[in-house]
Parts: sequence; C-alpha cells; structure tokens
Amino acid sequence: MMKRLFSIILAVALLFCSAAVVAEEDKAEIKCDIVDGSYVIRIPDENGDLGWVADDMAQDDSVVKLDSAAIEEFLSACGATGAAMDLMLKKVERELRNDVNRRVNCETANLTKTVGAAAKQIAAIERLEAAGLLEKLPAPLQITAQLRINNPEMSLNELCAAYPGTISKPGLNNRLRRLVQLGEEAAK
Repeated sequence: MMKRLFSIILAVALLFCSAAVVAEEDKAEIKCDIVDGSYVIRIPDENGDLGWVADDMAQDDSVVKLDSAAIEEFLSACGATGAAMDLMLKKVERELRNDVNRRVNCETANLTKTVGAAAKQIAAIERLEAAGLLEKLPAPLQITAQLRINNPEMSLNELCAAYPGTISKPGLNNRLRRLVQLGEEAAK
C-alpha cells in the first residue's frame, strides 16, 4: 500500500516537473488519499477539494495511469494552463491524424474494390469479344461494354454520369453484372 501511495506522489511530482509548474506554497497543496479502494489525488481550492481518481495501477505498482481529461483538469487546476493546452492540442492533433488515416484507408479500400471490379468486367468483355459474341448482344449491353472498355478507371458513379442518356446506378450495375455473367459463360 505504501508503494502505491508513493507511486501516486511520484506521478504527481513528474506531472509538475514535466509541465514546469512552479506553485506558491500557500496556494498549492497535494494530498493522496484512498477512497473506497480507489487512489485519489486531491488539490484543495476555495470551494472544496478537487479530486482525480487514479485506480488503474500497473502490475508493478510503479506507474499511475490517469486519462487525459483528468490530467488536463489537474494541470489547469495547478495553474499549468499552458501545459494543459499543449496536452489538449496534442490530443486534437492525434484525433485529426487518426481521422485522416481512417479516411485514407476507406478511400484506398474503395479504389481497390473499384479497380478489382473493373478488371473483372473488362476481362469478361474481352472474352465476349474474342468469342465473337459482343456484336450479338443487345444495344444497351454493347454501349455499357464499350463505356467500360474506354474508361477502365471510372467508378460506377462516374460511368453513370458518362453514359449516353440517363441510367441509374443499379441499372448500370445490373448491365455490368450481366456482361460478367455472359463472359463467364463464354469461357466455358
């Protein structure tokens, strides 16, 4: 128990040192208590105690883990508003970086899926052409096949926009699926 209490005091001291906080003796006081089995760091203020719970101890009891909101609140209450702002900025930067990474990963997955579908469709159209069946297809399927061959990099939405006349996304998708199905039958 004494080792855990020492760990909390050490963590608080490290927070002060890392934030370069210099507090006047009469304005800052730190107490470490055990409340209902949880370790609490308290700093008295005019309205009463400010407390931060820290009961997520490492297995070796040498590290006290506080969530970032508690650390920000602790630093602000200690007068280390600059350090608290730095911590908040780092958290915002990390969240922004994670958001950008998530979006890039989604975009990459979508592009991979688009390229894979286009390659499968083009291969089926080429099989139909090699078998001499492409010219025998109905005009809407021939137009769809020609549009896909001429624009292998386009997504389904872009193909709909480039289609002569109007066609819905499901309608064009059905035509492309039909071409793939006919291409697979031609390969047999």
